[in-house]
Amino acid sequence: MLRIILIPCTVLCILSICKAAGIHGKHVLELKMPGVRPKQNDQYICFAEKLPSTTSYIVGYQPNASSHTVHHMLVFTCTLPRLVGRPYDCVNAARVCATQESKIIYAWGRDAGGMRLPKDVGVAIGGDTEAQYAVVQLHYTDKSLVGPDGDHTGVDIDISSTRPRYLSSVFLMGGAGRLPPHKAAVNIDVACSCHGARHTGCTESLDTAIHPFAFRVHAHSLATQITAYIIRRRKWILIGTQSPQRPQAFYPIPDPDITVLPTDILAARCTYNTTGKSHTVNFGSTRQDEMCNFYFMFYVGANDPSAGRGVECFGDASPELSAAFPDPPPLPFFNGTEGHHHHHHGMGENEPPAVPHLKMVSWPTKSPSAGVLQGVELGQVGGVAVHPVTGHVYVFHRGPRVWGKESFGFANDFNRALGPIAVDTVLVLDPTTGKLLTSWGKNLFYMPHGITVDDKGNVWVTDVGLHQVMKFSPDDLSKPSLALGTRFEPDDDQFHFCKPADVLVDSAGFIYVADGYCNQRVVKFDPSGKYILAWGARGAVHRPRMKHDLRVPHALTMNADETRLCVADRENGRILCYDPSIGRLRTVSTPPEFNGQVYSIAFSQNPAGFMYAVNFDDPTGSGGAIGFTLEEHKKTVLATWAPVPAKHFSRPHTMAVGKDGSVYVGEIGQGRLWKFQDSKMKAAPQAQDEAVVGAINIASDHVVKFTGAGQGTASPPQEPSSASPDAATTVALQTAASTSVSVTTDAASSTELLTSSSQPSTTSSKPVDTSPAKATSPALPTSSTSQKVTVAAVSSTSDVPPDTSPTPSAIDHIPSVPVVIDADPEHSSLASATEGSATTAGGFFSKPSSANAGVVFMMTFLCSALLLIIVFATLQFCRKNKRHQRRGEPLQKLIGLTHRNERPGGSEFKKLQQEVSSSDSEGF
Repeated sequence: MLRIILIPCTVLCILSICKAAGIHGKHVLELKMPGVRPKQNDQYICFAEKLPSTTSYIVGYQPNASSHTVHHMLVFTCTLPRLVGRPYDCVNAARVCATQESKIIYAWGRDAGGMRLPKDVGVAIGGDTEAQYAVVQLHYTDKSLVGPDGDHTGVDIDISSTRPRYLSSVFLMGGAGRLPPHKAAVNIDVACSCHGARHTGCTESLDTAIHPFAFRVHAHSLATQITAYIIRRRKWILIGTQSPQRPQAFYPIPDPDITVLPTDILAARCTYNTTGKSHTVNFGSTRQDEMCNFYFMFYVGANDPSAGRGVECFGDASPELSAAFPDPPPLPFFNGTEGHHHHHHGMGENEPPAVPHLKMVSWPTKSPSAGVLQGVELGQVGGVAVHPVTGHVYVFHRGPRVWGKESFGFANDFNRALGPIAVDTVLVLDPTTGKLLTSWGKNLFYMPHGITVDDKGNVWVTDVGLHQVMKFSPDDLSKPSLALGTRFEPDDDQFHFCKPADVLVDSAGFIYVADGYCNQRVVKFDPSGKYILAWGARGAVHRPRMKHDLRVPHALTMNADETRLCVADRENGRILCYDPSIGRLRTVSTPPEFNGQVYSIAFSQNPAGFMYAVNFDDPTGSGGAIGFTLEEHKKTVLATWAPVPAKHFSRPHTMAVGKDGSVYVGEIGQGRLWKFQDSKMKAAPQAQDEAVVGAINIASDHVVKFTGAGQGTASPPQEPSSASPDAATTVALQTAASTSVSVTTDAASSTELLTSSSQPSTTSSKPVDTSPAKATSPALPTSSTSQKVTVAAVSSTSDVPPDTSPTPSAIDHIPSVPVVIDADPEHSSLASATEGSATTAGGFFSKPSSANAGVVFMMTFLCSALLLIIVFATLQFCRKNKRHQRRGEPLQKLIGLTHRNERPGGSEFKKLQQEVSSSDSEGF
């Protein structure tokens, strides 16, 4: 009995103490130098520690370093380091690991602060990963700055055993060259394409979308600014910019929603001031040399085949690409403290664009008697879109049909007895005059809703009656060239929709559908119409509503960089923005000014940085629907606007933004289409008739008339809403055709640079479109001789002589995974690792995090107290049991005599009775 009680209790206590101590859960790896003393200036020294034997995940870094002692610190991972148990010389990344597969996972310089990775993001290490050892590399510029006790610089690495949803790696862009003296601005430009087998300038092929979240720059004393961009369809998208003279921390990406696609070109520019130099400055590893490095951390899904792979880019930009670099952006605001203990999230000195001040314009511009839309009766406006090339305005209206109670049955099936709409439902208007250019769609649609036009001029529509999304080629508008969903069949699987509200097509052809009124989800398809992914909440799943479930996703919009797909969550009165590649929720915004509903949203294009939205009606029913201008990222309301003189809309339902910045709003209340423009824009010619106020209106005589705002027919019934949820499924990331960039190599550098050297650019910067040219890959160094691994005790002070082994040539080749050597390993390969718990092994030392120290003590105390109580109770039980055994034998004999009718007065009876009485008197 004692064993049965004690063993499980002991096991439980031990497990509790271990968990609190960090053997499971979270703990800290101390990676630091064991008291080294460099023997020469500009010496690079490494020290390795064994990583956990079980797969774990890094979630944060806290440096224990000072720029007084060391110039910079890098942390690598290796399958096997050159030496174990003692420090060793490692002047470049090729000498960090014995097997040449080093990956950089963290970098520090100029008294930068620590960092925490985003939630659900980690670096995989230990276990069955290639990251079996962590290696810290330090650059000691001046040996005299290290005290007599040696140097103990290092970093505390926060590790978790919980597997994150996303794994992080590092992308490194590096350049090299020679800097002429007496120049106020000398540029070194880097560019590469990492797509597919033809990737140029990259050490790894980039076959999936990656998501940057932090960046860092590194150079020496002459560098003034380093900036990196994504180039997509001749558009330059800023990744980050910073001065290397500030703390060299990993700073947050200014736009946290940017995504690097496989087909993108990546470019970086390092700018130097050599006015104080009288000689040419080379690139290399010493204080007298220069460098050009731009790092960014990124993540992909943990199950992605490329998860954990780092990428390096060392390609020279072509002269054409260098000439196209934009003017340098202003440096982020710096108050002298950020980077030391925290990261600054703003772009500070950047002057924000002026908030658009939208005003209604008279549109169409002809007098009412001209009958611009003669013969067309504009009905409820389901959708409006703008052609991305021509600027033509597409209106998807319902003609005489009104969405009412008789339109749908109980199971969301359309009332087919109503038949198709017997008028043209798609109108194409001139954006300046409002003149009807063409119309089509007669007898094709039953209940028009959403519309969009893709880059190729294809028209996409949603019909909530048909429960379908349809694509119409500009060459044949008589029938759809592609139809998604099953005709007249509402459902919630991969082949059905239920009243789809909107459709959006990105530049790569991927299709996004707001499957709006029943299924409450967003569905993604590839360009051929194959199902990829869905998120939101599926109606067939009966479960409690979750916090971020959609309730009638009514409209979709995507920002210019295609990094955010935003949804008008109609009945929740909020805007939800997602990563379009994987459906991950990024932001949720619920401006109180929406009054609980938002019907349509659209990103601004001119100027960029804003979003527009319309709500439906004031909850009081007073008809107070208005338009909103919001800040693009925070979604805070900056301004409101509406038609005049009524100062409100009549049930606005849809909106679109033209490339010139014009905003179009369609109503279902009175069947009108409004146009607004920024008051600072050049206005279109105004109508001579003072009655024209900028709306196309429905007219009983079938001729469109232009009336004052606020006039018109009564509002038809509001479109119904229903609620049911959808869950996310598999993720597919898009890829597209590859591009190439001009790359040249130069082995003339005296330092161990894998980066191709380039002639500095002194051309003036200007925003110019560019077409990248062909490229060749940079040369790679050979692997160094493998060292015998020894494990030995290390004294508190270790002398490390300089490495005198021959240095590899810049034109040597590395087998297997190439490692780029930048005279300062500030350029070297990237880290992949995981965060997690570990057991002590080899040189690995784990300590509980400070937050767990109290928990460890408390759990130990409670378990000890519990064990004492159990032991005491068990002893009492055993003693009592022994007493009952002693009493039991005479008692049984006494009972036996009674059964044999023995006289109570007999001698044997009295003797047994006395023994029983004696045992009863024994106490504890």
